Amino acid sequence: MHWGDMIDESKIFKLIIKGAFWTSMVIALLIIFMIGNFILKITFLDNYRFDDGELIPPVESTTNYEHFLN
Repeated sequence: MHWGDMIDESKIFKLIIKGAFWTSMVIALLIIFMIGNFILKITFLDNYRFDDGELIPPVESTTNYEHFLN
């Protein structure tokens, strides 16, 4: 019997192939979940930020520009 046939018919070879297949499926689903989660965050959650008033605004937004306009 040829050594290639022995490897092809062995149980460990079939187990390695099945393991690689299911591992790639899990990784693909994880990547799809991460992309979906990112799209959800940038489309929906970015528009609805919850501010309880304790956040300090940046300096640029608190500067009074009225003295430049007069």
